[in-house]
Amino acid sequence: TGVVVISYTDHDHLFLPIAVIIDEKTNSVITSDFKNRRVMRWSRNSAQTSGQILISDIVSYSIAIDDEGTLYVSDCERHE
Repeated sequence: TGVVVISYTDHDHLFLPIAVIIDEKTNSVITSDFKNRRVMRWSRNSAQTSGQILISDIVSYSIAIDDEGTLYVSDCERHE
């Protein structure tokens, strides 16, 4: 009884997640979904099964979050 969150054929799921961090302030997981060109937040609450797109149209290899909760995202395509 699980939920598919990684898929190679569906944009409703992660496709090659590269970086993953835990945001303790929001009790969520943030991931760089490389092949779908987005950064997503997933609740660690088992009742929630869908993610929230935070940033779209981005090719990100790296993400970080500081103590204040500010999210930092690299974009290797734009060199930012």
